[in-house]
Amino acid sequence: MVAMKYLNPQQPKNTHMITFLVGLFTGTFVSLFIIYAILAHVSGIFASTGNTAYMEVVYHVFSMFALISLHCFLYGCNLFMWKSTRINQNFIFDFAPNTALTHRDAFLMSASIMCTVVAALVINLFLRNAGASYANAVPGGLIVLSAGLLLCPFNVFYRSTRYCFMRIMRNIMFSPFYKVLMADFFMADQLTSQVIINNCTIILQPRSLKTQVLTS
Repeated sequence: MVAMKYLNPQQPKNTHMITFLVGLFTGTFVSLFIIYAILAHVSGIFASTGNTAYMEVVYHVFSMFALISLHCFLYGCNLFMWKSTRINQNFIFDFAPNTALTHRDAFLMSASIMCTVVAALVINLFLRNAGASYANAVPGGLIVLSAGLLLCPFNVFYRSTRYCFMRIMRNIMFSPFYKVLMADFFMADQLTSQVIINNCTIILQPRSLKTQVLTS
């Protein structure tokens, strides 16, 4: 009975605000993506005679954030299935129950990241079409903003989760000097599995950019 008390997950209180924000960011992402697709088609960015410099700068930066968003979405799917089968992942990964993510939190992170990424894509394309010389600063600004949010000491956007992520990455990179826990092993396994996705992105690149990547 004592073991079952720890193994059975404690169901956190659900809030409708997170569900509302997930729907809001998802709808905004879909709208912005349609706008970006129309602008890209009108500008001829992805045509065979399009601007390869755009793909060389924008593709690598924004595809990285898209991969992070995909990772958060799949982690949310895992959390949902674990909750459905009553698996106490907080006990397995040694997470604090009061600060651990739920599947709604993971979906909110995924939707907000993709909404920000597509908004930056639209802004970047608008600036390029307007002939602005600082259009290439948008991807760099997104990286700086993401790094600042990750290191932000204020209790906004899941501070405990962000700090836990940085601690796990530290344990993975310096594993001979730190104790490796189940959460560290799980994250390292997920990162290793994403190597296949990175190889697939090279296949989907334009021919000129693909030749440059494979020969470098």
